[in-house]
Amino acid sequence: MLLVATLAAALAADVVWLEPPDEVQRATVLAAAGGQELNLMALRGAATRFGPDDERALRDLSSALADVRSYETQLDGELLIMRDLEGPIADIGVVRDEADRSALFAALAYQGFAVDRFFGEQLASAPEAAAYRLDLNGLTVERPWADAVALEPDRQVTAYDIAEAPQRIAYAGARAVVNEVLPSSVRPPDDTEGQLFIDGREVAASASGDVKLPPGRHLAHLQRDGVILARWDLRLAPGQQEALDVALDDASWSAFLTGLSEGASVPEPLMASVSALGGEVWLARSGPRSPQVWSITSDGVAPVAVEAPRGRTTSGDPGSRPTLEVAVLGGWTGSPDFYYQDPRLPAESATVNAPSVAASVGTTGHIGPVRLGAGLDAWLPLGANHAARTGDSTMRLRPVPYVVAGVGPASVAIGYALPYHPAVGLRGAMPLPGPLELRWIGWFGLPGTRERDGAQPYELHVLGLAGAGLGARF
Repeated sequence: MLLVATLAAALAADVVWLEPPDEVQRATVLAAAGGQELNLMALRGAATRFGPDDERALRDLSSALADVRSYETQLDGELLIMRDLEGPIADIGVVRDEADRSALFAALAYQGFAVDRFFGEQLASAPEAAAYRLDLNGLTVERPWADAVALEPDRQVTAYDIAEAPQRIAYAGARAVVNEVLPSSVRPPDDTEGQLFIDGREVAASASGDVKLPPGRHLAHLQRDGVILARWDLRLAPGQQEALDVALDDASWSAFLTGLSEGASVPEPLMASVSALGGEVWLARSGPRSPQVWSITSDGVAPVAVEAPRGRTTSGDPGSRPTLEVAVLGGWTGSPDFYYQDPRLPAESATVNAPSVAASVGTTGHIGPVRLGAGLDAWLPLGANHAARTGDSTMRLRPVPYVVAGVGPASVAIGYALPYHPAVGLRGAMPLPGPLELRWIGWFGLPGTRERDGAQPYELHVLGLAGAGLGARF
């Protein structure tokens, strides 16, 4: 079973609708694809969205920081602190908010503490310190501390961040150096709409067209509709200006969508998103009779033939042809009339309730999204005393002629349950393969008064009819 489930997941394709779909065709395409339904932004940002790898990186960073604190009191423990934090810090690829930023700041501050305490005055000259130092206008600072200041220019370290007072003082000196040199700057992308976040803060370009930042490492991302469309890991020097480019800009994205055709190529950045979603994605839109579907893979764009169920029509197609509907059902008939028409019967549930079988035939058509129709239900109670009495005769079969109106799978009906109950009802269907469908019907016969020649009027009681079964639509 596990192998079957794995193969099914591997063969499934997610579906992206280019416009709001017809509900019948939507269900048909999703069933054929076997995957999930995504929106366009989710497809476009599948390779750059915040995902499981990002969540794991944040967890690993927190665990690594907790683990290395035990080395602080051991001889040369600073070397393990520097080394064991380096990978988890580098693996952070996006900072979403203050919580992410604070977690990264804490790791950088503590790594910088280890660098300063181990190398001290030798930071600028020791060859093994090269990976942990940064030159800013002739002054050497601990690279982790410079990155911490780049994240939080105004934040001071506390005894919780760095327990040793000499290193807290040294951090204040590094912070002053980073904040006093020329700032770096970033130019937001001008070819793609979205919110630009740098280090977890939403930013906007100044009058000069850029965003000023302290030199150091910065993590930026462009977001639209809650989806990350692009991300950048930047290391900026004093005075450096970096222009942010989006691999799949709005113009290229629109051109791909409007140019969908057999054999069309898939932009490389979009192919990365398709790969992140399993290697195949279907793009679809509703058609007059059947949906239009394209498969997107590394081989390009290919049409997919997905036929709408026979007899189905699109709810928004005013030219849809009428359909013939038939069904057989099993269910229940119930009314106090069965007791009151013959009080000699026992006053118990079996007297007023009976299992029933029913058949239904009708026709419906569409006017815009509204479905209108008419038909006949015929209910046959199977109990011994469950026939309606009218005059000197009895009537076991209860025909219900009706008219119906609805939108979507459910409808409201008005009918007359012969021989004497005006009725209102609900009915609905769920599509099955081919023309088949599951059908349910319910009727509520209204109480009232029935005049009788030469006798007191007869008080009608409520009538209930309900059933479910198998139907077909042609």
